[in-house]
Amino acid sequence: MDTFAIRFKYLRKSENLTQTEIAKILDTTNSSICDWECQRSEPSLFMLAKICYFFKYSGIQAKHSNFALCFLLSFF
Repeated sequence: MDTFAIRFKYLRKSENLTQTEIAKILDTTNSSICDWECQRSEPSLFMLAKICYFFKYSGIQAKHSNFALCFLLSFF
């Protein structure tokens, strides 16, 4: 089953970013990124908004069309 963790990791890797780099960009910890990708926790709605902004999501338009905002939000 596709999860937020799988989608987030795919997007991070598609931008050639390490967990440390995306953590700095999102102003969070490397531990949080690892927890999200290992399905130990999920980002807050505020953090999800930052993630979506970073990956250039607006409505159903997305840089990676298979990963639209509604696709990410389907887990919340």
